[in-house]
Amino acid sequence: MKKTILALSLALAPAAASALSPVEMFMTPPIAGVSFRQTAELDGKKLAINGRGLRVKVVFKVYAAALYSEKTSSDPEHFFALPGPMLVELRFLRDVSGEDVAGAIGDGFAKNLSAAGMEKLSARLADFTALIPDVKKGGELSFLFRPGRGVEVLAGDKSLGEIKGDDFSEGLLRVWLGEVPADPKLKKGLLGL
Repeated sequence: MKKTILALSLALAPAAASALSPVEMFMTPPIAGVSFRQTAELDGKKLAINGRGLRVKVVFKVYAAALYSEKTSSDPEHFFALPGPMLVELRFLRDVSGEDVAGAIGDGFAKNLSAAGMEKLSARLADFTALIPDVKKGGELSFLFRPGRGVEVLAGDKSLGEIKGDDFSEGLLRVWLGEVPADPKLKKGLLGL
């Protein structure tokens, strides 16, 4: 019986795969209705999806997120070392004000950095939060991490600006992957755990 089921599942697998469009074959299974690409490209370098997850605040689903890197890892320290270009995509599941998004990110910095670290980054954090727009349901914010340069913020395909410094990049990554992440389940998802 087991052999028959295995043979049947193997016979049906190519048929199921061929039923998917070429685009669907390169997408992740949906999470809260959101699928992400398996790969992305940044500055001519191919990035693979490391993980994805859902940001929930109280009981509300706020956004689905994905982390892309040249080399995948389940260790947050790997990402804090900024081993190469990385990308974090947020796909919003509800309307959220830019002030709320910026406030949540600012809180994440404060929870994961020392007072001295916060003081060093405070001016750049203010510049960063000023870049964050209101986001409608279905909207997207992306953060492009470039070692030696900083973080570029995009709304959809539109660049909103760049914040300089690897220290700022590391601080922003700690919002999702730090000791006190915005959402522990999201952290696990982004790390592929």
